[in-house]
Amino acid sequence: MADAGRLADAADSYRRALQLHPRYTAAHVQLGQVQQALGQSQDAARSYQRALEIQPDLAPAHLGLGNVLKSLGRNDEALDCYRRALAIDPDLSMAWNNLGAIFNDLGMPARALACCRQALQLEPALAQVHYNLANAQRDLNQPDEAVAAYRQALALQPQFADAWLNLGSTLATQGQSDVAQQCLREALTLAPRDARVHVNLANALKDLGHFDEAMLAYRRALELRPDYAEARSNLLFCLSHGSGVDAPQWSAEHRAFGAHHDGLALQHEATQSNAKDPERRLNIGFVSADLRSHAVASFLEPLLECLCQSTRLTLHAYSNHPLEDDTTLRLKRSFAHWNRVVGISDAQLAERVRNDGIDILVDLSGHTGGNRLLTFARRAAPVQVSWLGYPGTTGLAAMDYYLADRVLVPDDDARALFTEEIVYLPAIAPYLPPSQAPDVNPLPALRHGHITFGSFNRMSKLSLSVVAVWSMLLREVPSARMGLAGLPPTAQDRVTGWFEEHGVDRYRLRFFPRCGMAEYLAIHHEVDICLDTFPYNGGTTTSHALWMGVPTLTLAGSSPQARVGAAILNLLGLRAFVAASPREFVERGTSAVADLNALAQLRAGLRSRLQGCPATQPALIGDALERAFRLMWQRWCEGLPPAPLDVGAAPATVP
Repeated sequence: MADAGRLADAADSYRRALQLHPRYTAAHVQLGQVQQALGQSQDAARSYQRALEIQPDLAPAHLGLGNVLKSLGRNDEALDCYRRALAIDPDLSMAWNNLGAIFNDLGMPARALACCRQALQLEPALAQVHYNLANAQRDLNQPDEAVAAYRQALALQPQFADAWLNLGSTLATQGQSDVAQQCLREALTLAPRDARVHVNLANALKDLGHFDEAMLAYRRALELRPDYAEARSNLLFCLSHGSGVDAPQWSAEHRAFGAHHDGLALQHEATQSNAKDPERRLNIGFVSADLRSHAVASFLEPLLECLCQSTRLTLHAYSNHPLEDDTTLRLKRSFAHWNRVVGISDAQLAERVRNDGIDILVDLSGHTGGNRLLTFARRAAPVQVSWLGYPGTTGLAAMDYYLADRVLVPDDDARALFTEEIVYLPAIAPYLPPSQAPDVNPLPALRHGHITFGSFNRMSKLSLSVVAVWSMLLREVPSARMGLAGLPPTAQDRVTGWFEEHGVDRYRLRFFPRCGMAEYLAIHHEVDICLDTFPYNGGTTTSHALWMGVPTLTLAGSSPQARVGAAILNLLGLRAFVAASPREFVERGTSAVADLNALAQLRAGLRSRLQGCPATQPALIGDALERAFRLMWQRWCEGLPPAPLDVGAAPATVP
């Protein structure tokens, strides 16, 4: 009867059977299965537990109880149940499968992979096992294998919405946004009210440069699930890329995120028990999903090497990513305490932070992937700071400070865009030049006989409006070429079409494939000047280009994400490459290429100029940051609210 959908009738039948035979364990297990299908988790747990009281070695009861506990988020207890089931019956394929699913949830993909492979040996035709295997392979950064496993799951079960969803999201990470979009629309047909599908579809649309459609999809997800914080963060990240959103609207949208979650802090404000000693050694926590080979880690690493030597600070890491690599291993050496927090809830993470006695907690993600902003919303630490991962406000009232410089946040109008108070550093972050970087070569234009502009920014930063401004410059310099690196092959025709729409023939474009760091840096040997994206500027790409002797022409806007390029160039005195309008962008670009000898001299000296600026002096920034931490802490000890702080900022000299 349960198979026919008559679950309630089935439950009544099992209850009547148990009235006649109270120790009928199979009936207890079957009743538990029906109750779980009806969403009656507590009743199902009691049914399984009753079966185990009668027969402790009943593997299906341990399996069923594990499933209930997993659905309730009690993963540790569920793990114990699955292990008990397998100790009794090692051939129980679904126990292996579900154990693998738990390990995936806990951020242990290697262990998940082993469990799923064991399940496949026992029952190779289970779509769910191929799906969980694919999830593990995806988290182990094996996207090709994951795609194949998702497709196998779908071959076995074509109506498997979650498999379509994860296949689409995995393809999107490989740059196959067009195919990803098709998969996600298939998932949407099968699960039109699943907010996750709308979010992943929006992500694919954003990567294709369809920002308006992406924002509609994010908003639809929030209609379905108003408390979906990831959807709100992704919407804000998308808004930061769109050219049709002015700074006040951008700020209002971020404050709306905070308004939705700020109530979480109220219940924890009175729970701070940290000793109010303004001069004691401080516990500093860093929360990030990017403590691995990532742009954030490349900026953070040289600073940590300075901070970890301080006798007045103890550093704690809270890493929210399942993968660890060589960068992770290096970073671990700078932390006294390392915590993997994948798979635990924001509430649990906040409690762990409090138990660790963290005095100042630093968010390194903002509204980017893997953020734990709802941990900060719960006021996990007395002082909370956002920095580095996202060029803008979190919108949270519980976030006290934001670390910046006077170009990124130049004046009172810019500060008003933030819910946080601004702390001004000598530079936003230190830059660690890649060890694989080749020497700077002579200006390519002198060899080629024409200027080559370049872009190394990801596809989601490009748009028709960006290409329109770049094309204005290319029309003013008709002999110039344009090189674009790292764009997925599926996007190249679309970008070519954008240039052609604005009068730039495709023969003037050159696409460089995605490649390793050494090859990526060597591509700069073919580029004379980089062109920045807007309103979301490049950061790491601009710094790498400068190290390779290539200046970046940027268009500075009013919002923080539109001033990152200006902040970097300001440190090197390159005001001539910062424009305040599209017209000025073209004027400054044509002026820069008019004197090739001057451009060649600039190229030859940029690396040494970068070596002499604050961005390549981590000790300078580290000292400033430690002073900032102490001032923040002293204000908290004195019962004073957060306030703007200046710990050695350089003056702003750009618009």
